Amino acid sequence: LLTNIVYKADSASVPLEITLTADPGQSVRLLGFDLAGYFSADYTLNSVKVIDGTSVELFSTTNFDLAGERTRVDFSAAPLQSSQLTIEVDATNLGNSSDNVGIDNISFEQVSAP
Repeated sequence: LLTNIVYKADSASVPLEITLTADPGQSVRLLGFDLAGYFSADYTLNSVKVIDGTSVELFSTTNFDLAGERTRVDFSAAPLQSSQLTIEVDATNLGNSSDNVGIDNISFEQVSAP
């Protein structure tokens, strides 16, 4: 069960996006994040993506199966890194229930740019 989550409440027609931007001369390194469904329900999401600042998809999956209580998207073995990273969770296929999907526990760090 996730607490203090972020979810998309204002529009069911656009994906939830969270952008991480590094300071000049630095990079953001994404280690992972958790997704969960409201009341621990299971959902299949249109997609989950991580996109860098030049619109390159560093991670992309469609028909993402979300186990209601908590699903970890883990990059700790091979972190995603760029000066800017956007996490996009597309639950628009759920219509007015798209706000039943939340994101939490975003693990990231800022490191010197390569």
